[in-house]
Amino acid sequence: MKSSYQPTEVCQGLWIVPDWCQPPDSTALNIRMAPGLAFGTGEHETTRLCLQWLFANRQKLQGAHVMDYGTGSGVLAVAALLMGAASVVGTDVDPLAVKAARGNAELNAVSSRFTAVQCSSSIQGPDPVHQLPQHQPKQFDICIANILQGPLLHLQPRLSQYVKPGGQLLLSGILKSQVATVQTSYQMCFEDVQCATEKSWALLTGRKQ
Repeated sequence: MKSSYQPTEVCQGLWIVPDWCQPPDSTALNIRMAPGLAFGTGEHETTRLCLQWLFANRQKLQGAHVMDYGTGSGVLAVAALLMGAASVVGTDVDPLAVKAARGNAELNAVSSRFTAVQCSSSIQGPDPVHQLPQHQPKQFDICIANILQGPLLHLQPRLSQYVKPGGQLLLSGILKSQVATVQTSYQMCFEDVQCATEKSWALLTGRKQ
């Protein structure tokens, strides 16, 4: 497996580096990862789009509370913490992903600010924020959901509620052909909606009204 994972440059100044490799650029922000079963090695276009947005907007991350819904390997959560977020909650339906995300947070020395919880695959399931300690925020400055169109549409009430007024929502895991449908679902609650693309994939961002 090691031969198939090499350091990946997400953008200038930002790399994903497998834990057995030396960073190609020691002056860059290097996110160390132990690639495993969970999605999110930094190579997929949707992961890259989210990482590029976080890096370009890292000023907004300073002291921010972040939700990473569908955290996978935890790469986006770890990135947000390394860029200055005060705390990140990562959720996933897969218990292996929850374990992998915790491990990658430890690898980057940010585990004290990261909470990973398993959630239901259904909107009818319990809200994962109910698993958080009482003192932990239940609304967030930034909410990221890099999942798929179907879950994004079903979870619209929950994900919209997570974002504080004036906060940012990032929606990805969608094709360019699916952008209009997802945007229509969220447009009542969000303004300044923008779309970034890479190949056939897209990232939608918006600010909570």
